Amino acid sequence: MAMHRYDITVEEAQGERRRLACEASSHDDLMALAGTVVADDPRALRLLLGAKLLGGVLLEDRDNPLYKDFLPQFGAFMRALKGAWRTELRAGSFQSSNTARSA
Repeated sequence: MAMHRYDITVEEAQGERRRLACEASSHDDLMALAGTVVADDPRALRLLLGAKLLGGVLLEDRDNPLYKDFLPQFGAFMRALKGAWRTELRAGSFQSSNTARSA
């Protein structure tokens, strides 16, 4: 499976505007996922990116004893998250809880 490569940058929104940057890869096309799953919801985008970046690190170091107890729980969380997103997308009504509260 082809890996998608990304440059990840986080910049302070105020103050010194310091910046952190790294590279990451994913078997998923994050741009396509973001366009399909999160639409214009910044909170959902943060969740998508955070989960996919964390998952990538966990997979790269899956033999690390630090992750032993967490990997099954993270896998269950990702399956539930993907299922919820698929259900909402099929219904044509994806909203994060933040968006739903403000509607």
